[in-house]
Amino acid sequence: MGTAALLRLLDIHTPPLSGSRAYRFALVVSLLALLAVVLLLWGTGVIILTPALFAVLVVTWYAGLGPGLVSFLLVASAAPVFMALPIGWHYSGVQYAASIAVATPLAVLSAVLLHEGRNSMTVARRSEQRFEAFMGHLPGSAWMKDFHGRYVYANAESLRILKLSREQLYGKTDAQLFPAGLAGQLHDPDALPIAKRDVVAAVESFTQDDGDHDYLIVRFPILDEAGQPEFIGAVGIDITDRARAERQFAERTAQLQLVIDQVPAFVAYVDRDHRFVTANRPLAQWYSLPASEMRGRRIEDLDPPETLQRTGPYIEQALGGEAVQFEIDAAPAPGVARRWFEARFTPDVAEDGSVAGFSSLILDITDRKEADSERGLLARLTDLLNRTLNTEETAQALVSALVPGFADGAAIYFAHADALRGVTRPDTERVASSFADYRVDQEARRGVAEVLRSGLPEFYRESPADLPEPTPVEESGPRERSARHRRASTMLVPLRVHDRVAAVLTAWTDESGRTCQQHDFDLLQEVARRAERALEHSLLYEESLHIAEELRVANNAKDEFLGTVSHELRTPITVVLGNASLLATRHRQMDEPTLAASLNDLLGQAERLHRVVENMLILTRLETGTADTEPIAISQSISRVIAEAQRQQSGRVIRLESADWGLFAIAAESYVHQVMLNYLTNAMRFSPADRPIEVSVQQAGENIEVRVLDSGIGLAEEDLEALFTPFYRSSRVPEDMRGMGIGLSVTRRLIEALGGQVWARRREQGGAEFGFSLPSASDGEGALELTPLATDLGPPVGHEDSADVPEPS
Repeated sequence: MGTAALLRLLDIHTPPLSGSRAYRFALVVSLLALLAVVLLLWGTGVIILTPALFAVLVVTWYAGLGPGLVSFLLVASAAPVFMALPIGWHYSGVQYAASIAVATPLAVLSAVLLHEGRNSMTVARRSEQRFEAFMGHLPGSAWMKDFHGRYVYANAESLRILKLSREQLYGKTDAQLFPAGLAGQLHDPDALPIAKRDVVAAVESFTQDDGDHDYLIVRFPILDEAGQPEFIGAVGIDITDRARAERQFAERTAQLQLVIDQVPAFVAYVDRDHRFVTANRPLAQWYSLPASEMRGRRIEDLDPPETLQRTGPYIEQALGGEAVQFEIDAAPAPGVARRWFEARFTPDVAEDGSVAGFSSLILDITDRKEADSERGLLARLTDLLNRTLNTEETAQALVSALVPGFADGAAIYFAHADALRGVTRPDTERVASSFADYRVDQEARRGVAEVLRSGLPEFYRESPADLPEPTPVEESGPRERSARHRRASTMLVPLRVHDRVAAVLTAWTDESGRTCQQHDFDLLQEVARRAERALEHSLLYEESLHIAEELRVANNAKDEFLGTVSHELRTPITVVLGNASLLATRHRQMDEPTLAASLNDLLGQAERLHRVVENMLILTRLETGTADTEPIAISQSISRVIAEAQRQQSGRVIRLESADWGLFAIAAESYVHQVMLNYLTNAMRFSPADRPIEVSVQQAGENIEVRVLDSGIGLAEEDLEALFTPFYRSSRVPEDMRGMGIGLSVTRRLIEALGGQVWARRREQGGAEFGFSLPSASDGEGALELTPLATDLGPPVGHEDSADVPEPS
């Protein structure tokens, strides 16, 4: 301990001497030591080699080990000379040799130890100087405490911040130096690195004269040889400016993020690895992700393969340093509605020409595209509809305008009697087909039948599998759709003409898989409104053509009718006038048979004239009024007509078969009488007299059906539909057998006025069947066969004009 104190005392921070200076210094010290020997010998009895020992120590310390040993040898060898002086005290050689033997090892050992000590202190001093220089240039503060919290080191920056000197700081604790709050802020965090035995970093704020400062403080334990915490080291870096800049950057970034989140577009920055560095909220919502989860996601992890295949070349162009702009339709996932986008990729090019990534700005232009498409569709549709006034061509133009730009398939179905007449365009490969007949379930509560019935549009964003579809009549069974053409969406819109539903416009998607949206449905309804006007014009035009044709036919029929009436009326009037004149002038000269024949001709032709006029009056009344109906016993009523017909033609066999004589029909007695008389007159007129005529009456569900069956010349197939048309006269019937063509038309009008139906059919065994049905008021069963009446009223009169029956087929 004394040696160390002596060394510290001798250490005057001077470097050791070297070269000749060291040996000159050794010579001077040796002379001084010899002088000291003389003085010691004269003044005291101290050992004479003591100055030699001090000499070697001093020279070794300041000049090095070699000069020190040289100095010892000089003093030791010269000392006897000085000791031989006659100073009253003699020193023996033995004593001197003994002193040399003792002092020399001691001197050498002391010199070596002193030299090593000097070297160690020099090294330590230099290390401390380097440490101080390093810590002095550290951009922050550093300090060290022992295990008890006492400061054992602090660099200049720490002393400056704490406003203390080393003497004031070393050996003191935080509690001894600072107020309680600051002391706790400095001391409490020391426990964590001791407990963890690891480095602990934290940002702490301290108040200084110029305001609050933020420090990044790193604390770490310093362990002893046993591995136990002995000291706590700490380094603090003032990061106030950086923290302030980071806060400002974070604030600016947040502000920028707030701004781009409000941009009605997709904004992002993508690095070279295709990872999103920045993305705004609309883009995150497109991918159904929180905005916080977009950073670090790769494009390939988010976009479907179909989209990546189309955008990949543009991404590579942007990463190659080329700005690109393009349009694309895309969806974030399969089954989601596709939208149109305009994308701009701008590369981030550094000064050295490298590309770190690219920024993307993607605008949703779906509305613009749809508006352009809608305007194009409506313009194209208007042009097509203005080219024709033909209904079929108008319908074809309508479905052709919708496919393929708007839908994958379209059709328009017109209500036509109990069926549909339609034109379709099912796909892009086939042009619109001509009008065809379709069947549809009339009882369906949705689909085409329901729209025709209710006049309300229907929209199925996802088409149900059981949605009824019209089927072409020529197909034998229901149509099975393949998976490729399974409908994805279906829209049905009524087309109104003159305030009634005249047709149904339907459009669908299938092969594309696109799901129709509300705006598609709205557009189709706008198309329907425009199509309604075009259809109304075409229908009006065709109706005018039809009316003109009907007027022409009616005028021709009128001319023919007037000619026929003139002919038909002239014959009976001529007979009536001739017989009346004959009877008026010569009835006294006529015998009884001649008078009876003349009267009979007069009566027959009068009845014939009466029937013609009566049928014409019936037609006139049916045009302006309705029938008064009541329950009538249909079989009894028909039997009376049969009896009347048999009186007109004696010997004619007419059989009546009735399922029940108690059957009642809702009808007018006079109407049934007239109808049956017309049917029976025709049957008797066009069938052989020796062949019976059969009449059947039977219940048929809620109706009663009456049939008149003859074995006559039969009916031609092409005339079956026209027989009940007013004034129809078949050209195949011989001229002398033609009537006026109003008898069967009167029959149909009478039965329809009663709520029934009429028909005419060919019989397989020859002859014809004429029948009618009436609403039933009762039901029953029974049969009756009438025998011919024996009355002979001569040939039938009247009813020659009741119908035109075609020649045998």
